[in-house]
Amino acid sequence: MLAGAEAMKDSVIIVVADEKYLPYAKATLVNCVRQGNWQGDFCLVLPPEVDATDLRNRGVYVMYDSRQTFYRKFAIFDPFFRQWKTALYLDADTLVQDDINDLPSEVTNNEIFGEAIIFDLQHAFTHWDWFLDKPRHFQKNRRMFGNLWEKYDLSRPQINTAVLLWRPEAVSTDAVQQLDSMRQYLAPINYHVMHGTDQPVINLALYDQLRPIRDGLFRYWNLTTPQTKIVHYCSGYAPWIDKPHPLQDAYANERLGRPCHEVYLENVSLFGETFPQKDTLCSLLP
Repeated sequence: MLAGAEAMKDSVIIVVADEKYLPYAKATLVNCVRQGNWQGDFCLVLPPEVDATDLRNRGVYVMYDSRQTFYRKFAIFDPFFRQWKTALYLDADTLVQDDINDLPSEVTNNEIFGEAIIFDLQHAFTHWDWFLDKPRHFQKNRRMFGNLWEKYDLSRPQINTAVLLWRPEAVSTDAVQQLDSMRQYLAPINYHVMHGTDQPVINLALYDQLRPIRDGLFRYWNLTTPQTKIVHYCSGYAPWIDKPHPLQDAYANERLGRPCHEVYLENVSLFGETFPQKDTLCSLLP
């Protein structure tokens, strides 16, 4: 933290973005404050080409990471975040619908909490085989599949990496390197959502720490419970997408009682008001 800056809070919310996703990320930060009453800090993980001066001038911490697309998310496990006691990661296509200040108390040990989804770990490596020569693909990677089954229970449900909650000090200081190594190892079979994503990599590299969050506190939009605080809409149903008809999937957030797109537009318009300029810049990690 730079000299003269405000003291850091105990907890931080992290959002990963690029130039295109910056408005979505800003709306997410405002959503956390206005609908989630968040009292902690915020940090954005951005590619180096994004000028973050205005964000830092508004009290948002910034970390730069040069990884591409989904894999920039690996940076959330960097030792940089040990400056906070707890960290909550949110994809930009989520909506907070209730007070989230009690979420850090859910973490007591070395767990990394997320939503357990209906698909098992093997699904990430086999479901998308339909666009490959499946028999040849399996034969070519037979040894890899065998090795994975020996080391991991691939029938275990995947943990959705759209929302994650953990204590940064409980994550190994070389976790990012472990993720990079796992990404390279899984590359021949990581066809999650066709082109490969961070989710299978994080699920295996951090296999021993990932746990399902209780009571559906984080849930996909059509599987929410009365206890759900953070809803994941997935990119195809993201709040920034204008869904003009009330019968269209993911049109509205029932708890907030409003169309998701309306909530998004209001939040993105209130970024400057919610995060006014300050006299000092928040810290940045190149």
